[in-house]
Amino acid sequence: QGKFMLDLKNGKGEILIYNVTGKEVFHSAIHNRSTIDISNQPSGVYFLNIKTEKQSIIQKIIIQK
Repeated sequence: QGKFMLDLKNGKGEILIYNVTGKEVFHSAIHNRSTIDISNQPSGVYFLNIKTEKQSIIQKIIIQK
């Protein structure tokens, strides 16, 4: 539904979220446990890019309301 929690084991990083057209809809620094809220976005497919010092992870999520 657009709210979720990230738990980084190594401390800190940043998250960027893009919609299916490639438009950035969210960008934030994250620390240890962070709650992400993109519930203001419409239902659909989104791509999370989570970057830390050691790695970059891209994950697809689907928001259903």
